[in-house]
Amino acid sequence: GVRVETGRRFGKGGDLSIKSLREAGFEAIFLGVGAGKGNAPKLEGVGSGGVLDAMEFVRDVRAGHAPDMHGRTVVLGGGFTAIDAARTAVRLGSSEVIVAYRRTRQEMLAADEEIDEAEAEGVKIMYLVSPRAVEARDGKVVGVRLSNQVLGEADASKRRAPEGVKGAEFTLPCDHLVLALGQHADEDSMEGLAREGGKLLVEEATGATSEPGVFSGGDAVRVNNVITATAEGSRAAVSIDRYVRGDAATLV
Repeated sequence: GVRVETGRRFGKGGDLSIKSLREAGFEAIFLGVGAGKGNAPKLEGVGSGGVLDAMEFVRDVRAGHAPDMHGRTVVLGGGFTAIDAARTAVRLGSSEVIVAYRRTRQEMLAADEEIDEAEAEGVKIMYLVSPRAVEARDGKVVGVRLSNQVLGEADASKRRAPEGVKGAEFTLPCDHLVLALGQHADEDSMEGLAREGGKLLVEEATGATSEPGVFSGGDAVRVNNVITATAEGSRAAVSIDRYVRGDAATLV
């Protein structure tokens, strides 16, 4: 009984909104819009040619628009997207692919299995390094300046925070630089809803947003994994049932 409509855009500039859905008779809305926008780091030279956003890079390849990736590719980040981008670069012909991550393997958000598979494909991982600037020549990236890190006390993520080592900087030459330094939802899809740091704010137990009858979960709320997103979708479905049907809701 589920009706699927494609080619529709929700939010600012789109053809669907909370208001239009309410007017169409929908009592509850679930936003599973994901986090399809990559975080842009404030690095000198980040706009140089050959510097790619990991989300856009993987999406373009999937759509059949793969860029030329010959030469050395450096991927900044340590999550699932970073590993996806690195393995994609290998398959597109990069002679060498290096993932540069500011913590150690123990703190990487990517799954051990995916890291192992990436290394089996030839991906190299450089730990305890953080980007300082993109180096370019004639408008094209030629390297990334990195600083060595040491781990200090745990931060808000409950992982030990990296701290730069004074005077310990070096340049890693590369032909392509892929940025996988976190992601957030499209701001246009969150208009009118409470959010913080590019994420929707919801009630933990129900998935309810700041707008009555509007619920959310998955990467739009917190970037984690498929299992977490599925659990949040299930929890929100129960909350929606209670919101719409009250005492007649299904008991779970």
